[in-house]
Amino acid sequence: MSAPDPPINAAIVARHLAQRLESQGQDYALGGAIALSYWGLPRATADVEGILRTQGTGFDYAWVRVRLAEMYGPLDPRLSEWENLVRETR
Repeated sequence: MSAPDPPINAAIVARHLAQRLESQGQDYALGGAIALSYWGLPRATADVEGILRTQGTGFDYAWVRVRLAEMYGPLDPRLSEWENLVRETR
């Protein structure tokens, strides 16, 4: 029997996201409660907010959706929220 996977928290997700974005050469910023916890007052949070800088139409929405599915699972309801956001902003 193998040891259970460690729990995933916002700091782990933020670190993973930052590493992936940096490996792609993507300019980014992480913010929200995770940044506030790091730089100021600790807060209980379960989300990571990110800002990506793009040029023109070069933003790869499909790539982001695949990465979200990898992180959260293909049936997570947040994927449909992402798809709705993409439709509204394109």
